[in-house]
Amino acid sequence: MEAARKIRSAIWNQFGLPSCIGIGPKRFISKVVLDVYAKKQGIAECTYEEVPKKLWPVPLREIWGIGSRMEKHLNNMGMYTLGDVANSSLDRLRKRFGVIGVVPA
Repeated sequence: MEAARKIRSAIWNQFGLPSCIGIGPKRFISKVVLDVYAKKQGIAECTYEEVPKKLWPVPLREIWGIGSRMEKHLNNMGMYTLGDVANSSLDRLRKRFGVIGVVPA
């Protein structure tokens, strides 16, 4: 968190530009927490333990990498939030989307 504050400060001081930073244990988590929370707060962090509370309620349309067509496919499968996808069986995702349905983030 301290490093993120210093980076934001340096960007502001050198370029006069606002910035936001998402912090997480994996790139995907960092990106989602950036999009959902950091763009409003400046800096946001999400640990593995916080994923169910912070990220699972997020609607699919807000998730990086899920476009309108993929959202429609997932909605047709009864999935509307990131938590719905996270709690779906890998077999179900593999059957519908092939190997890409089970690629780890």
